[in-house]
Amino acid sequence: MKFELSKYVNFDCEELCLRSSNKDIVYTLYPSDKEKSLKDSSEFIIKGVGSSTEEEAREEGMKVKNALMWFGINNRLGVNFIKSTGKSSNFLKKELFDKFGVTVLDDNGLNIYPENDESTVFISFSGEGYGIHKPLKPFAETFQNGLNIELNKKKKLSLELYNASHFESSIRAKFLTLIIAIESLISPIKKSDEAVKFIESLIEQTGQQAREDIKSLVDRLGDLKIESISSSAKSLVKKHLEYKQYDGNSAEGFFKKCYDIRKKLVHDGDLPEGIGDLSKITINLDKMVSDLLISCVEMN
Repeated sequence: MKFELSKYVNFDCEELCLRSSNKDIVYTLYPSDKEKSLKDSSEFIIKGVGSSTEEEAREEGMKVKNALMWFGINNRLGVNFIKSTGKSSNFLKKELFDKFGVTVLDDNGLNIYPENDESTVFISFSGEGYGIHKPLKPFAETFQNGLNIELNKKKKLSLELYNASHFESSIRAKFLTLIIAIESLISPIKKSDEAVKFIESLIEQTGQQAREDIKSLVDRLGDLKIESISSSAKSLVKKHLEYKQYDGNSAEGFFKKCYDIRKKLVHDGDLPEGIGDLSKITINLDKMVSDLLISCVEMN
């Protein structure tokens, strides 16, 4: 699996061997560019050997992806699994196989192929990466812990969004991606029985009207039975981050500030007056989303 990191990680070795929970499988981390050392690289390859079937190898590959995203949220940096400025055509692959018996794979994302198969080669489309070094949690320990995490569809999407946010060039796009990462964790929460009964009575009364515009209101009244996204998100933030602070605010208060910014941005394409530096707010939001995801995953 080929991937890149949004910041440089100080690896003090040439290669790093990692063990799976499956004792027969061994992973090796090394730089994508063999001319570079691990510590000078931003693009890497993790190679796993020992799977007995293609299905098992693919399953291990998904565990590796989860483990790398886990490393990302624990260190508040992004992990990107799609690094390619181009892709070799199926025609080219077929020509090479027909003429030379060579199987060509794109040097990109997750690849599965037979071990010690000398007929398999990779085509690489390279790029430059840059970042700022800071102390990070040990890669091997965090990665190996991440191999055992369990992610439902919502948590996996949220991890993907968080990691993707680190590759956004626009600060506003990064801010919105982080907000969506929180929203993707939410499950609909019903309002109280009393509130639901009241809404149903309104639906019954309004539903007697025949006009189309009135009927559309009835549909929207039904949505009121469920707590709003912002309300559900605030409850989630309070549950997991009740005693934490961000930018001098409680987690719940900071999320409300961020959600107000989100509404203004999405509806008007502009920021609310007097909010201050969006870059600073986004840095704190990044930390909050990281803390929230770690707590959600660890509490399972």
